[in-house]
Amino acid sequence: SYRLLVEALWADASDAPLLKARPAPTPVLPAFVPSEDERARVRAKLEEVAGMRLRGPLVLLNANVDDKLPLRRWPAERFVELGRRLLAERPDMIVGLTGAASERAAIEAMRDHIGSRAACLAGRTTLREVLVLYTLADVLVTNDCGPGHFASLTDVDSIVLFGPETPVVFGPLGPRSQAVTAGLACSPCMNVYNHRFSPCVHNACMHAISVDEVISRVHAALAARAAKRAAP
Repeated sequence: SYRLLVEALWADASDAPLLKARPAPTPVLPAFVPSEDERARVRAKLEEVAGMRLRGPLVLLNANVDDKLPLRRWPAERFVELGRRLLAERPDMIVGLTGAASERAAIEAMRDHIGSRAACLAGRTTLREVLVLYTLADVLVTNDCGPGHFASLTDVDSIVLFGPETPVVFGPLGPRSQAVTAGLACSPCMNVYNHRFSPCVHNACMHAISVDEVISRVHAALAARAAKRAAP
């Protein structure tokens, strides 16, 4: 009723919802554990494409350039800038660009702009090999799409960029996943009730996410992983 909607405005955000039963706890996701042989094969494929051995961090970028919902895309030039800055900071790093076979031409163009030590893996891996790749990687940066959820089955740190949809409902469940959103008043503008159709023609919510913000999260994730490895 209208009265309940008004009362909800003054409710403490930490209160449990007024349900007949408390919500179920967040489920514990199964872990994806590939064989050592699988890891070796995927590592060899990565090193062949990259043209160098994997001796340092591996950061994966998933630009999802063929997304059927283009409003969800972080601009490709932001992914390029992110990759270039990361590689400039770490001479031992490889940046892997993932995607489907249909995205290969666009991903290869991004790789060319990023420069050496950027590897285009689009269309070169099966779905299972993508999961194996996540077990080799340190960080995944992706738009709001399937890979952000698949990554939750592994221990890769994933940074998932949200704009027209909300991470409150669609955010990955893994403990190593973090959602980034600009929190604009118009977001979310796509949902099941409007058939995921938005009148928006310029995704300001995605453009508002800066490369500086994303790279700072990548730095934090890499530092935390390094500290964990160094701990006795």
